[in-house]
Amino acid sequence: MERRVEFNALPIEIRERLVGCLGGGGAPKPVLAEPTKIVGGAIGFGLLAGLGGLIVLGLAANRFGHLAWGIQSGNWAYYALGYGVLVLGVGLAYRRVLLGKSLPYKPGRYLLPLDFVEAKGTQLRVIPMGELSDFKGTHHHTNGIYTHTALTLTFGRRKENFSLRSKHKADSLINELRMGRARLLAALESQDPGQLVALDPFFEVRAADSWDSLPPPDPHDADDPLRAEPLPAWLGTPVVLGAAALAGILLGPLTQSVRNHLSDGAMFAEANRRPTVSNYQTYLGHGKRFTEEVRTDLLPQAELDAAVKAKSVADLQRILVDYPDSIHEVATREAIHTLFLETLEVFRSHANLEDPQLMTFMEALIAYLEREGSPNVHVRFAPPSADDLKRVDMANQAGIDSPGSLPVRVAPCASHFDEDSSLGRERAIVQLLAKGFQRVFPTDILVLSQGERLTEEASRRAVSVPSLDIHYAIRGSGDYYYEEANPSRAFVGIVVTFQASMRIPGESEALEFDLQVVPPEHFQVQYQGSRFAGFDPRELGFTGGGASDTLVYQVMALRAFDELVTKLEGVFFKPSPEGDDPFGVQPR
Repeated sequence: MERRVEFNALPIEIRERLVGCLGGGGAPKPVLAEPTKIVGGAIGFGLLAGLGGLIVLGLAANRFGHLAWGIQSGNWAYYALGYGVLVLGVGLAYRRVLLGKSLPYKPGRYLLPLDFVEAKGTQLRVIPMGELSDFKGTHHHTNGIYTHTALTLTFGRRKENFSLRSKHKADSLINELRMGRARLLAALESQDPGQLVALDPFFEVRAADSWDSLPPPDPHDADDPLRAEPLPAWLGTPVVLGAAALAGILLGPLTQSVRNHLSDGAMFAEANRRPTVSNYQTYLGHGKRFTEEVRTDLLPQAELDAAVKAKSVADLQRILVDYPDSIHEVATREAIHTLFLETLEVFRSHANLEDPQLMTFMEALIAYLEREGSPNVHVRFAPPSADDLKRVDMANQAGIDSPGSLPVRVAPCASHFDEDSSLGRERAIVQLLAKGFQRVFPTDILVLSQGERLTEEASRRAVSVPSLDIHYAIRGSGDYYYEEANPSRAFVGIVVTFQASMRIPGESEALEFDLQVVPPEHFQVQYQGSRFAGFDPRELGFTGGGASDTLVYQVMALRAFDELVTKLEGVFFKPSPEGDDPFGVQPR
């Protein structure tokens, strides 16, 4: 039957013999020994502890200080695992080292001639070989190559398994077990105590059957040279496992919190190392500790620096809207004012200074646009009235004589200058003017756009947005044009008069100029040589085919509007030395 025996309770001579036996230097020599690896085990558990430490350090270092990924959430469980493995490895490694120092014999499992002995502490587990009910040895091969032999010893319901790496040793062990039984029988028959002692380190106890009557060991006998010291209770397996679990539960969330706190500081330092708008916005999206400072000071400063570098009034104005009452408000407004002044100086270098009123008006306009924070200047057109157009056609209803003294029909012109027909030309004019002004004025400082149609009522109202108002009227010139291929049809010559006025809300002074365009003596029915060559012909009223009424009068109208653009160029800008730049200036 299996027995539990306190090593310190055994007589000194049995302990001496057992220590020599288990150490391999005394009799009987173990048939099979599996000593516990003290150094190797401690190293293995130490590596396990190192793995736990690497898990913790690796998690803590992973993306530490990264602006977008520097803050961890939900990783505390992995930290807990790392700490659990670390504490478990340290506890088991220390227990293994202490085990080797606390026992006078090598701990392990041993197969003696008469007993199986498990000696892994101060208490020995002893199973007599007489209890052995089965013994099996199985040779294992992989791809035909021998790998190991698995030995299974069955003691009633309990099995003890050993693994041997040598097939020869396994065969020798089987023979040794058989020979050991034979030697035991011979010793019992001869009743030779010397032979029995050589086979049984427990001979005296077994002979007297005093297993159950051994005196209890003295726990305070420090003079006993073969005393086996028990391991501290806190190194027991349940305690070590509990300590590992507790360390993980307590230190996992704490480590993640401390790590995030430090990483947040590193993220902030990284954002400050490269103080860009993108970096500060990224920090605001992920950081926590310094968000107030970034939101109220550093991000507005970075946006201010970027806007000043880009010379963007729109970005500077957006900063004023996004960060009201910011500590950078004064600097932002100063930067806006500087850009407006720089733009005004650029305009001054290209302006037509023959008109002293021009710079005074433009300074007032630029000041207004800066003050209002809007770059819009509307261009509004007032086309001829329907009555005016009707009078032009009525004057030519009687017809005229052709060069051959034959009466011809004069094509009516009114329908080609009404509001619907003029809209495409007006839109093209605004685009040309806007393109020219953009060569000097950035679109976030001044941009021309088409405003509402200028009615009599709108003309009387004070403007709410800076406006360039253009009134134009048509009348017959008294001259007529004949188509060379068909002299029976004539077209009345059109004189277009423009009255332009540029006004600023709240200002009484306006910039005004007039222009009158008369038709030439001859002209070709095409538009490719004008400023409108880049526009879709359909937007300008051209439908293709020969010299239709629409086509002829559209060409006349385009010539007039072409002259309007030229006149506006001369009003605002001095001529280009090269003479090929639309507004006489080079791009900024």
